[in-house]
Amino acid sequence: MASGKGKTLLIIAAAAILAVGATLLAVFGLGWGRRTAGVEGVTGEERLRSVGRLGTLKPTESAKALAAATEDADPAVRQAALVNLARSPTADAREAIDRGTRDPSAKVRAAAASTLGRYLDEAAADRLGEMILRDPAPEVRIGAALGLGRHPSPKALVGLMEAAEKDASVEVMTAALAQIYFKLGMRYIGMRGQPGDAAVTAVRRIVENLKDDVNVEAAYKKAGRTVVRNPEYYVSPLGESDPREHRR
Repeated sequence: MASGKGKTLLIIAAAAILAVGATLLAVFGLGWGRRTAGVEGVTGEERLRSVGRLGTLKPTESAKALAAATEDADPAVRQAALVNLARSPTADAREAIDRGTRDPSAKVRAAAASTLGRYLDEAAADRLGEMILRDPAPEVRIGAALGLGRHPSPKALVGLMEAAEKDASVEVMTAALAQIYFKLGMRYIGMRGQPGDAAVTAVRRIVENLKDDVNVEAAYKKAGRTVVRNPEYYVSPLGESDPREHRR
């Protein structure tokens, strides 16, 4: 059995080992058995790979580090971080995602918009509705369409309908239409073989007819919006004039 002096020495030695471990943890970010999650690297390419590795971890282990990476100097790193945050939305990351929707890089804003759709509150739907109608970059409006497609709010469907009908970009119009079909439980096969102007007309005709869908009408009502008819693009199933004018 160890003497009292021996026990004291063992306690001192153990305390010294713990102190060294604590110092290493504080200075180098080392933990017992596993490194603390964080973005590493000097160059943007290195940090981009680091973000990719974080994306393979559990959200509870990576969310804070990914949120911090949304302020990286390299827009590619910010974009990748926002894409990875979509895997599991957390309250810790919400501020970073909201900030990303106002990033100077269009690619970053597009990623932020798509990820924002994973947050199911009305503020997210409102912000996405603003982005799909007002952001100057088509790729951002497409990202907003994806975000709205994920969001259950009636405002999301209304925003998609407006973008599909009014946007200046046929790519945005078709992206919005695809998300409308998804929400209504229908399959969208695209505007195959349709040149630009013909595709625009085709989308507007589809949207006009969708205004009679009971789910679309309900969404407008719940969102406090009025359905605005455009007879120019209505195509009656019977090939006649717009019969809605007679029943309304």
